[in-house]
Amino acid sequence: MPGYDEAENARAVAAHLKTDHTELYLTPQDALNVVPELPRIWDEPFADSSQIPTLLLSRMTKQHVTVALSGDGGDEVFCGYNRYGQGYSLYQKLRRLPAPVRRGVALMLKALSSRSLGGSLRHLPQHLRYSEPAHRLSKLGNVLAETEGADFYRKLISQSKDPAALVVDAREPATLLSEPQTWPPLDDFREVMMYLDTLTYLPGDVLTKVDRGSMAASLEVRAPFLDHELVEFAWTLPLSA
Repeated sequence: MPGYDEAENARAVAAHLKTDHTELYLTPQDALNVVPELPRIWDEPFADSSQIPTLLLSRMTKQHVTVALSGDGGDEVFCGYNRYGQGYSLYQKLRRLPAPVRRGVALMLKALSSRSLGGSLRHLPQHLRYSEPAHRLSKLGNVLAETEGADFYRKLISQSKDPAALVVDAREPATLLSEPQTWPPLDDFREVMMYLDTLTYLPGDVLTKVDRGSMAASLEVRAPFLDHELVEFAWTLPLSA
């Protein structure tokens, strides 16, 4: 699908580096066929939809090698996620706006996100149209009113602000994310987000997804970006570099 297919760019990079390049093209049915296997492989409720391509990629890779390297940890260690750049920039700008203005824009975005997307968002940039625009607009509306870093970050990464609306009597358990008083007193809030993602999202989602998906294919995947000496070095680098 346009907006998602990176094969041409990957092919060009491989040619430049003179490395072996393999492409795997799948049908929707190929993805659906592995869905019945997911509970057995992950052994718990696991909501990251990329577990499907991770499993399929691991099976293809196993046909060629036994051990593979992943880039997991690179975003958390080297400030790679959009929330560190675009999200942080937005947060800084929001803090300067009057509260009534923030609330008004938030309501407008939420109303837009709830409308039919068939034609209402056709004028948005392509990358936004192909990236769950309703979800992104709704999330942007949720964070617009926040000016405290802790609240902004939690709203930014939260999948649901009302767990009870999904599961009867559900409550979000106490975690590191709900205890901002335990967060490190870092001067740059981007570093706080990187720290929290490294201790929560990375092990709870990314590493779990890749470890179980690869092991199900008898493939060993190692994450060189998480070498402790590399992580220690990365944290000495200025974010302005």
